[in-house]
Amino acid sequence: MIFKTDDLTRKRFKHALEIANNIIEDNESISLNSINHPIYKIIHIFARGIQSHFLQNIITTYEHDIPHQRDINLFHPEYNLIKKHNIPTEIFSEMYTEKEVMIDFSIDVVLSFPWSLSRFYSVMANIKRGEWEYKPTNHIAHYIEPFKIGIIINGYHSSTIGILTSQGTMPAKVIDMSIFYKWIYSDGIYYYNRSTNKKIDKVTSFEESVIYEIGRLIYNKQIKNIE
Repeated sequence: MIFKTDDLTRKRFKHALEIANNIIEDNESISLNSINHPIYKIIHIFARGIQSHFLQNIITTYEHDIPHQRDINLFHPEYNLIKKHNIPTEIFSEMYTEKEVMIDFSIDVVLSFPWSLSRFYSVMANIKRGEWEYKPTNHIAHYIEPFKIGIIINGYHSSTIGILTSQGTMPAKVIDMSIFYKWIYSDGIYYYNRSTNKKIDKVTSFEESVIYEIGRLIYNKQIKNIE
């Protein structure tokens, strides 16, 4: 039964990537650097599932069981497992860039990780008061390329107002995960060491693995266009 389930997941995974590749190839006239490219709408379909999952945690899980952002590995295996497979851990520092963009909650999918129920109640009370306000001393975000997804690093609860109301903007540091593609790939079930084809870790989120490999398609197409 497990093998049949894995086979079905791989089939779904393969089909999703085929669709994504067709959309990239059919829209060559639109720059992949633009959030208006249709491929990012496909990424958003999967990203909103991840977004909903983390926001549901605060409603469906006892507070002490809710994972904090520092305990969550998005779009890649755990650091220690990557290190164990002799993949250079420098990729975690090299993915940081000097670039900064503005996240627009009305356009971008942004992930946040609220963990305090009392603070979440406060968020719900504040929604009716109007547009979310960016506060430099509290709100920090990253913008993950090549997926074009925002991730809140600080100000999880108040930023949720911007997410739920689709209002407001904030600056975000650009993180480029393209460097991971040299070392790691996924089939929707596991993450693998690209050099040895050995399993690094089991995929915990089908949506994340699909987004990760769509990102590879985007990255490869961008490299091809440069050449």
